[in-house]
Amino acid sequence: MGQTQRIELNSGNMRRYALLRKPRNYSKPCALLIMLHGAGGTASWTLDETELDKFADEKGIVLLLPEGTREDMNRGPGFLQNPQVWNDGSPRAQMGQPGVDDVAFLDLLIDHVLGLRLIDPAKIFMAGFSNGAGMTFRFASEGTHKLNGIAPVSGLMRQNQQPLNLSIPTIYIMGKADPLMPIEGGAIVSPWTHLSENRPAVSSTVSAWENALGGVNSSKTETQNGVQITDRRCGKLNTPFRTILVEELGHHWPGGKGTLNKRLAGKPSNKIHASSEIWTFFNG
Repeated sequence: MGQTQRIELNSGNMRRYALLRKPRNYSKPCALLIMLHGAGGTASWTLDETELDKFADEKGIVLLLPEGTREDMNRGPGFLQNPQVWNDGSPRAQMGQPGVDDVAFLDLLIDHVLGLRLIDPAKIFMAGFSNGAGMTFRFASEGTHKLNGIAPVSGLMRQNQQPLNLSIPTIYIMGKADPLMPIEGGAIVSPWTHLSENRPAVSSTVSAWENALGGVNSSKTETQNGVQITDRRCGKLNTPFRTILVEELGHHWPGGKGTLNKRLAGKPSNKIHASSEIWTFFNG
């Protein structure tokens, strides 16, 4: 297996953490894939759940899995008790350290990894699940480091975010049966507060990101085996933006272990393998 080490950095008067994993047959320069966990998740759980460790060994990818913040930083994280979250600009951010600058933290982490001279600076990618997907959209819009591609999965972009003139290749994957991120929007009950929250339709995130990339120049949609793929070219640079909508998929990483509680998250699906789809898109 690959080599994993724990990184500790001071960011915004807090001690912050991440896992850095070199692939089994590491040879530099490698691409870097930054993977952001969802609300209540951790770096190690996400690595196991998505099985990105096996995939990274196969493809020769360096993985960086940062940790969000939690209400009590002196206690360990739990999914429902003391959950870790990202400040993606949504109400979920209040479950962590309110006002924390996670954009600055991620920029600092990238600087640190670049300083280790492990990776190719021209191949820095970011993916995120759920709340981590929202943070991926935010960092792509506000981060100092320009990413070479992003892959938000099962999450939404905050609606007051209106970045303009970006040119970041994007693949966005959502489940059509996601009870926590309803495809048509609507009310959901938060598993943390047990209060009703209104979620916007997925189409609102798609439209906002199309605008962020400079508008759609062309679009083509194909559907096969319950998987709808739309490829767009956006803006002056014809930046690729692909959306994948998967029938019957709940709030899970497609092709992962699907261990989230089914009553909460709905059904997992193996109709696609998200890691493979993302990496093929980044290298297409």
